[in-house]
Amino acid sequence: MSVLTGFLDRTAMVASTVSSKMVQKMAMVEGFRFVECLTGFKYIGNTALDLVKEGYEVPFGYEEAIGFMMGDEVRDKDGVAATPNAPFVSPSNARYPALLGGLPIITVRDLTIGHGYDNSMPEPDYKPALPLSSGQMITFSAADEKMGIGLTLTIRTSGTEPKIKYYLEGYGTDKEEVGKLLEGVVEELRTEWLEAKKNQLGEP
Repeated sequence: MSVLTGFLDRTAMVASTVSSKMVQKMAMVEGFRFVECLTGFKYIGNTALDLVKEGYEVPFGYEEAIGFMMGDEVRDKDGVAATPNAPFVSPSNARYPALLGGLPIITVRDLTIGHGYDNSMPEPDYKPALPLSSGQMITFSAADEKMGIGLTLTIRTSGTEPKIKYYLEGYGTDKEEVGKLLEGVVEELRTEWLEAKKNQLGEP
């Protein structure tokens, strides 16, 4: 075992569930542990502390709203510590849709109270690893593995404003193709999933 491999075996990184899956992809390739938590730095910091108790080093955590937790001195958002490290991050069940952006939906995680469903977890309960949300929060992952293209979408209700928020990310080898895919998904959300005009939803 190399020194680097031994280090990565003891390394973990944390991100909130609505954040980019880039670090998760990196973890799959490099071999360190990736852990998701609920939105907010109180969850990111506490998850890091729990991992430290398990024997891991947690050098990095982040939230989609451009907040980073760097190092182990401050288990919270620290703009001063994060600034020089910014280049580190680059930007089914019948109840749920089967397709998103023309791609088959592979995983569904519903953290809405009263639902609590994650088809990537063991049968028969499909119980999510993350705690349920006080609002509504559902994450869909869709992909065509043969084509090497996919996306992740999280939809949630805001806890402080009368808004429905979505977080969308795609990956693939062709930048233009991924861009068109994401544009199509935004339109699909507007016209088919949320039916914005019919439901008189305001749009940004």
